[in-house]
Amino acid sequence: MFVWEALLLITAHYVSDFLAQSEWMAENKSTSNLALSAHVFVLSVVLFAFFCAGPFATATFLPFSIGAKTALILVAVNGATHWVIDYVSSRAMAQAYILKDTRLFFKILGLDQALHMGILFASYIVARDLGGIVFG
Repeated sequence: MFVWEALLLITAHYVSDFLAQSEWMAENKSTSNLALSAHVFVLSVVLFAFFCAGPFATATFLPFSIGAKTALILVAVNGATHWVIDYVSSRAMAQAYILKDTRLFFKILGLDQALHMGILFASYIVARDLGGIVFG
């Protein structure tokens, strides 16, 4: 993987998972599936923009250009897994916060982020390396 690809994936994740998440989503996704679903919807739209209309679509220094069909598959995979991971992790972090167990809170947050990034990187690599074959 090229350094630029990794940096763009990290940036896409940071923007979609943190900057685009409203305060209402962040505060309520551990108790409200509506807030969690809104968070994942916004995350998916931002990821789609990154893949289809943003740096991944326009950067000439990348070896791979993502089309709309591939971007939709990447977004679907990442959105669905993000929802499941955040469903579990946000509720676990809320309990750790109530218990005032800061160490446990950050262990859960670290695992949450590692899973998100791992899935994002793995799905991107599959799309990049097999995109023309698998996704046509």
